[in-house]
Parts: sequence; structure tokens; C-alpha cells
Amino acid sequence: MARKSRKASAAADEPVQARPAERIWRTAIYARLSLVNNGKEDDKSLRSQLDQIRDFVETKGDLRVVGEYVDNGHTGTNFKRP
Repeated sequence: MARKSRKASAAADEPVQARPAERIWRTAIYARLSLVNNGKEDDKSLRSQLDQIRDFVETKGDLRVVGEYVDNGHTGTNFKRP
């Protein structure tokens, strides 16, 4: 029987470190306008907020958008929503 190399068997016995899997974060987008804008649906401010948030999320490889929420013309002092 042939003799085995000690170097080869020593290297094979060392544990292999696996890279940790990249975590994907489920993310929701939230934008709101105050009562001052009184629910104007064509208001550029609301679209601008959403566009900025979407652009930010696209730069992050570990974020996935699972929902978008918009409060247009609702007060932020209570949680009553239609």
C-alpha cells in the first residue's frame, strides 16, 4: 500500500469557513403629506418623496420593497386612516 502525504491529509482536515449568506431585508416605503396639502393627489411633493425612497432602496442590494404606503392629507397625530 502506498504511503499518504501528511501535508495533503492535514490540509483536508482543516474546517472550511463558509461565507455567511447575505440577508435580504423586506422593506416598506412610507410617504405622507400633511393636512395642509389636503389630499391633493397630483401634488409633486408626494411623488418626489416616493421617487427618492425608491432610488435609495435601489442602491442597497440587501433591501427588497414588499409594500408602499401613502397617507395623503392625513394628520400624523393619530392612527385613524381610511
